[in-house]
Amino acid sequence: MNIILLLASLVFIGLMIVVAWFINNKLGEQIKFLLDVLFYTRVSVVGIVLGMLILLIDQGRDLAIGLTDSYSRAFWFLLAVSLWAMQSWYCARKILDRIYEQSELTGKWQHFVVSAVPRILGSMAFLFAIISLWQAADSTVGYVYITITIAMTVVFCVLVIYRRDIQRHAGRIIAINFEKTLFHIMHGLAVVTIVVFSCWAFISPVHMGFTLGAGTIAFIVMASVIPVGTVMVYYTVKQQFPVVLSLLLIAMIFSRFNDNHAIRSHALEAKRIPPDTAFNQWQQHNPDQEKQLVLVATAGGGIRAAYWTATILGAVQDEYPDFRNKLFAISGVSGGTVGAAVFTTLLAQDPTLCAESKNCYAEKGQTVLSKDFLGPTVASMLYPDFIQRLLPLAGLPDRARALETSWETSWNDTLPQNENAFGAAFTQQWSNQNKNWLPLLLSNSTHEETGARIITSAMRIDREIFPDTNDFFDIVPCDIPVSTAAHNSARFTYISPAGRISSDRCQFEAKLPSLNNTHLVDGGYFENYGAASAHDLLRWLSKKAAQEHIQLKPIVIQISNDTQIPEKILSSDYQPTAVVARAVNETLAPIKTMFRTRGARGVMELINLYRWTEDYPENNHACFFHFRFYKTRGLEPALGWVLSRKSQQWIRDHLDNQNHEVYISLIEALRSGQCS
Repeated sequence: MNIILLLASLVFIGLMIVVAWFINNKLGEQIKFLLDVLFYTRVSVVGIVLGMLILLIDQGRDLAIGLTDSYSRAFWFLLAVSLWAMQSWYCARKILDRIYEQSELTGKWQHFVVSAVPRILGSMAFLFAIISLWQAADSTVGYVYITITIAMTVVFCVLVIYRRDIQRHAGRIIAINFEKTLFHIMHGLAVVTIVVFSCWAFISPVHMGFTLGAGTIAFIVMASVIPVGTVMVYYTVKQQFPVVLSLLLIAMIFSRFNDNHAIRSHALEAKRIPPDTAFNQWQQHNPDQEKQLVLVATAGGGIRAAYWTATILGAVQDEYPDFRNKLFAISGVSGGTVGAAVFTTLLAQDPTLCAESKNCYAEKGQTVLSKDFLGPTVASMLYPDFIQRLLPLAGLPDRARALETSWETSWNDTLPQNENAFGAAFTQQWSNQNKNWLPLLLSNSTHEETGARIITSAMRIDREIFPDTNDFFDIVPCDIPVSTAAHNSARFTYISPAGRISSDRCQFEAKLPSLNNTHLVDGGYFENYGAASAHDLLRWLSKKAAQEHIQLKPIVIQISNDTQIPEKILSSDYQPTAVVARAVNETLAPIKTMFRTRGARGVMELINLYRWTEDYPENNHACFFHFRFYKTRGLEPALGWVLSRKSQQWIRDHLDNQNHEVYISLIEALRSGQCS
């Protein structure tokens, strides 16, 4: 809402400027001078706009809430905001001083604009930080941070407005040139900031991200980029050479050769289980004549989907230990796949891991997924990955590796006795299915070049079961880390790059070499609920059981995390509603329709999955359970890769409160074999 209001305000201001231009030529000249000043200081202006977007969107608000979780994070955040504000002011001031000599300025208006614009830009950095903290504040600590930021704003304004008066009076006591000292301090800060944090991001983006947090890193980067960008703008103006445009053109040309986003792989060959073998192995662990078969479909939605999925599956496993044997497979998309991967990796460990703890699987899954995974990604994105765009050949580590490594690090911190399990070879986890059944994981992705599904799984993906779907391991026959298998599905738009599917370093023969070096993106582009693959698999399993005269009792669990899904979506009397599109519809209709179609496809597959259970030949044996989020007042966890403790509690409360009846009904169905 804040962004919409801001954009509306900018449009309104633009219209007023045009009107003023024609009404009063003198006023038009004044506006033109103001626009020229903003154009020369565009690096600082763009930095302020980006900072505003970071702080005022939902993810920024959650980052601000998370500051109350750590005093060190709060310290780094306030320091980064101060650096950003100081560089925004100082760089804008210096470039205007160089472009406009005092003798060239005529009239009070021009003098006012040249002195006021840099001060306003610096103050706005603090202002947006205060607004973000105010929206997030719900405790004494939060209001203390607001007070500190306001005090910093006052000190900043006093220093930049009255610095010459301060110098004049202080000069009587200390023989020092404040302007030269300020020059050396600001340039020294710029150099130190660029060198120190660049080296840190190159050496260990995970440590940097976990220590500083995503928001802090973004502002430190802006404090680094603003001085460099301002120098580029100055030489563009003085030398009449488009420095920034030239760099953009170089990046576009080099992009043909410097793709550093190859998907990680192991030296081991991927060992997949044929579908028939997987079904037979599952039957060995379910010897009853009537077999309960559980299948889970879990939707995408960043870290909140991951945390929600791990919470539900872990809670069911803790309450009903035989759940793992009845659960045949989990079809996951994006964040839901990450949560499912954490759950299955926990199950793959020594069974004594959770023998003495009642809430072990849920709590350990939540702990693994409780860190700021956005921080390492942003650190890698804005330092090595950004620099890679300006180099002719690939070689620097990408942000996808940083995100995957951050998951592995969090796993190691949570379960040091099972170190590196989340970075181990993915398909090897399912190598001992005859001894201990491990539910299969279907990691759903989208193929950029064809738009079709790609599934990464330890079960061989057969097109007879999954129409027009490719098996990832048919393209890359080498195994991959567990974290990479999860990330194959969870390549959140722009946060993660499109992954290049490369078998160039794999010594085993690929079944689909024609798709080598194509790209894989988030599974949510194809269908965001995981229901399509679950539906395909259920139909095959039902047919397979009928052929072998096995009586199945299917239990389908759909985990969604979209608060916008109508509560009666599965009801036969459901009637959809929509806001009529009016403004600029000629332009926005194609974009809005394509965006809405993505969500509608997922809802359609969810409904189809539900209707499959309703139409099952032995209807009294087919159950459908839908775990979902509901719209609540106040906080709603943002889509991204970091959750504050308050957001984590909001998710846990949804299982304990809004979804409690569904949870109890599921446990009773598992124990009794009957749907309630």
